[in-house]
Amino acid sequence: MAALPESTITLTEEQTMTTLSTRPCTRRVTLTAGAGALAGAALAACAPGQQADAPAAGTPGKLASATLQLWTIWGGTRVPLMDEQFSRFSQKYPGVTVEHNVLPGGERLEKILTAMASGTPPDVPMIGRQEIPLFVEKVGGLTQLDSYMTRDKVTKSIFYDAEINACMYGGKTWGLPMPTAGTYGNLYYNRAWLTREGIDPDKNPPRTWDELQELARKLTQREAGKLTKLGFPVDINGLQFWHWLGLNGGKLWSDDGRKMVLDKAEDTLQWMVDFREKVAGGRSGLQGFPPSGGNAFYNAHLAQTISGVWTWFYIKTEAPDIQAGVYLRPARTGGEPKYLSLEAWAYGVSKGGKYPEHSWRLAKFLSAEKDGGGWFMQQQGRPSPVKEFNQAAEMKQISPYWDVLLKALDRSAAPATFLPVHTDVVKAINDNVSKLNQEQSTVRETVANIRQEAQRVIDEFWATKGR
Repeated sequence: MAALPESTITLTEEQTMTTLSTRPCTRRVTLTAGAGALAGAALAACAPGQQADAPAAGTPGKLASATLQLWTIWGGTRVPLMDEQFSRFSQKYPGVTVEHNVLPGGERLEKILTAMASGTPPDVPMIGRQEIPLFVEKVGGLTQLDSYMTRDKVTKSIFYDAEINACMYGGKTWGLPMPTAGTYGNLYYNRAWLTREGIDPDKNPPRTWDELQELARKLTQREAGKLTKLGFPVDINGLQFWHWLGLNGGKLWSDDGRKMVLDKAEDTLQWMVDFREKVAGGRSGLQGFPPSGGNAFYNAHLAQTISGVWTWFYIKTEAPDIQAGVYLRPARTGGEPKYLSLEAWAYGVSKGGKYPEHSWRLAKFLSAEKDGGGWFMQQQGRPSPVKEFNQAAEMKQISPYWDVLLKALDRSAAPATFLPVHTDVVKAINDNVSKLNQEQSTVRETVANIRQEAQRVIDEFWATKGR
């Protein structure tokens, strides 16, 4: 797997969510039909509390033969892993097969919305958890899963809180998480480099932002006035802004999703700007860095880097000679950090599909069963959303820092709600933080513009719903 650079305010690894950039589609069966414009008359509203496609009472029995449509972005190296899961699923449910359609990343959301609005949805769509309010409010396209979960004893407690809570909207569950979210709670470091400097984060990691900054300054080096070694990056982009904001005890929007509060936003952005200035010499100081190009961490020009739980596997795959270590990204003033978990994937069950019971069992298999989703995560060297699976001996062998990776998931929290206009709010954040990064606006102007632009799209959406 190729390591992917950080993108805008979205998940990065194999996924980027809102801007969706994925590996080339190599699956034989792919969705090629044009998405087309969403027909306004077909976009029926669905209130969050509405019951949809509830399962029959009692214990589920065998399944009749059927072919299920599964739409995902799992192309490239994930194709054989998905095929193996389908084989296992068909062995468990003879006569039930899965037709896997790999969607081009940039077209995924529109294709699913269009199919739902036209009454021809995939049985099981791979959706962004942050998109759930859009699916519910705009096309009423998802089935509530709570009745299925209760019947089959798939309790919310088997998942990390942030993973399953992000799949909820209006007090109902609309998807099952897969894979684990990109909380960016893990700080990866070059152990050989830090050891030469007499630093051991395993025993004494930075516990505040001030300590992190001091360590970064100590590790940063220049030659002839040019930056050659950087102790720690504070990239000024939307993605990093919302994660630092969470670690500063701040908040993007109100719990009901109706108001942009941006609590502590100015304070957080100012710290980011000041950190870059003090450690790297500002935006101009980063010109020409890293000197050899490429991935600065892999090339030993960057001592530490922030990422999610998946990155241990990437490092070991792409740069196996690096002696990497992991510690938790610190909160501003110390104490137990809380990581904001926002965009990530889930498997939903389309409302109005031909095979609701079959679809539920496939979604459950791909997320919450050890031989399905648990195996899928193990093969990629990353934790599962299901806590129990991560305690298996074979999982703990993946990394000597396995427990540290899991702590970031334990300490993650989803927002109280996502927004039906999440993509537009993200764009407002991205665009304005980008201007700050380019020194085209001040911190105060940045926050004011985010609040104005994001609040406008929130208000406009709810005005169309009469609520």
